[in-house]
Amino acid sequence: MSQQDRDLSTPLQYLKGVGPKLAELFASRLELNTVKDLLFYFPRAYDDRRNIQTIKELKLGEVQMVLGKVVTLTDEKKGRLNILKAVLEQDGRYLTLVWFNQPFLKKLLHRAVPQLVPQDTEKQEEVQIFAKGKVDINSYTRELQMSVQEFELIDDVKDNLSLGRVVPIYGLTEGLFQKKIRSLAKSALDIYLEAVPEHFTEADLKKYEIEFIQQAVSDMHFPRGREEWKKAHDRLVFEEFFRFYLRLFSIRKDLQKAPGISFNMEDGLY
Repeated sequence: MSQQDRDLSTPLQYLKGVGPKLAELFASRLELNTVKDLLFYFPRAYDDRRNIQTIKELKLGEVQMVLGKVVTLTDEKKGRLNILKAVLEQDGRYLTLVWFNQPFLKKLLHRAVPQLVPQDTEKQEEVQIFAKGKVDINSYTRELQMSVQEFELIDDVKDNLSLGRVVPIYGLTEGLFQKKIRSLAKSALDIYLEAVPEHFTEADLKKYEIEFIQQAVSDMHFPRGREEWKKAHDRLVFEEFFRFYLRLFSIRKDLQKAPGISFNMEDGLY
C-alpha cells in the first residue's frame, strides 16, 4: 500500500479481518467508523503477562494470572446461582476456575477441553486458557479456586499479542473479543500509523520533552512497560491541551472580528 493510499478516513470495513458485518458492530456499539477511530480507541487497562504464575506459585487472597489446559468442565445450580467450573491441572496440582451466573460461557469453553472437541482437529486440542482473578480456598470443598475476572482462550502460546508482554485490554461489546480487536489494532498500526500527522516540529518536541505522535499512538496500544505508556499518555494529553488552546484562540479571534452593536447614548439608557 502506497503512502497516498494510507487514508485515516478509510472505512473500518476495508481493514483486513473486518468486513461489513463486523464494521456495523463497531459502528453501532463502539462508534468506531474509520481506521482513525480504531487507532485512537485506546485500551482501558493492561495486563502484564510477562510472568504468569504456575499453580504452585499462586498466593491466597490475591488477584493473579494463570495459563493452562482444562481437564474438566462442569456447571451446577444452587438455587438461582449458576456455577461454571473449569479445572486446570499442572504437575499433579489443580486449580478450579469459577464463573458465577454466566452459563453462556460453557459453549465457548468447550474448545479448551480436548475430550469435548472432534479428535481430528489437532489445533483445538492445543487450546489453553488464560485466566485472571482472585485465588482462594473453597470453604466447602477445600479446593484451590480462582473467581475469574477475565479470561481468554489461547490457540497459540507463541501468540506475541496475548502472552509474554504487556497486553492491552479494550472496552468491548457483545460479539467482540479481546483477541480480535487486539489483532485489528495491530493491523491498523502496521498499515496506517505512518499516516497519523505530526503537528509539531522536532524542535518543539525536544523543547516540550514529548515524543512523536506516531510513537505515542503505537505505545498506547502496545507499550513495552509503564515508562513507555507514561510517555505516550503525556504526549496525547499535551496534544489534547494544544487542540483545546487552538479552539479557544480561534473563538477569541472570531469574537474580535465580529461587529459590535451600536447604541445611541444621547438620551441615556432609560
